[in-house]
Amino acid sequence: MKRCKRRYNSKKGVTLVELVVAIAIVSIVFASTMTAIVHGYISIVENKSLEDASAQAQGVADTVSTALEKAFSSNNYTGDATDQTAKKTFYNNLVLETIDGDGTYDGLSTKLNNVKFIDQISNPSVDFPDSSSISDMQCTVQYLTNSLPTSASDGSHKEFAGYKVMVNAKSSQGDIIASSIVTIK
Repeated sequence: MKRCKRRYNSKKGVTLVELVVAIAIVSIVFASTMTAIVHGYISIVENKSLEDASAQAQGVADTVSTALEKAFSSNNYTGDATDQTAKKTFYNNLVLETIDGDGTYDGLSTKLNNVKFIDQISNPSVDFPDSSSISDMQCTVQYLTNSLPTSASDGSHKEFAGYKVMVNAKSSQGDIIASSIVTIK
């Protein structure tokens, strides 16, 4: 019995100060954990916004590239192959018809009505992307020529001509640019 009495008479226990300190520590750990969870969620939402914009931009670039490839394959240049200016003019007009339509068929600008097409074929000095535009999606097609090194041992180069399709998509985290290249065969 004396033993039990001593146990209950002991002064061991939790003081008010210890309780306040314990609550403060638990509160700090809880606040830190919640902050990490909130920041993680915000990061997920931001990444989703970038991912969506990127997917939309690449989808438009692929659609435009496919339409240009189809137009190029069904409308071959039949003029003088050495006259590069006439060949470039032919393909430039074909690109503009594919985008704007040719009177009989609707062009890509009608089919992709949420995309603002910026004409850098007729006016290469126009800025892309157009910062004054309120459109969330902008597209341009640029003519390019280049010389690529071949795998030949003599270090020769192969000339190619084609078009670069660039699409700018706005997201909450900034602009995304997707591009593709369509070569002329």
